[in-house]
Amino acid sequence: MKAKVASNLRDCAKVVETHHLKGPWAMGDRYTFCDAYLFLMPRWMDKAGVDLSDYPKLAAHHDAMLHRPATLAVMAIHGI
Repeated sequence: MKAKVASNLRDCAKVVETHHLKGPWAMGDRYTFCDAYLFLMPRWMDKAGVDLSDYPKLAAHHDAMLHRPATLAVMAIHGI
């Protein structure tokens, strides 16, 4: 399973990048609960050694999430 993690994450990131990011947020112009879940994907990718810069829409989403006060507050609570 460990040998497939990076490959699986690349495949999933490509699908998200190509078909599912509808705008600055996962569902379009408005933040939804989907964005909080999507925020986890780049963290998993980083841990698996997958380069986020290969997925510019996903990278932009991650950056936008890092500018949300609520995201920063939750990260601080969890020591991230």
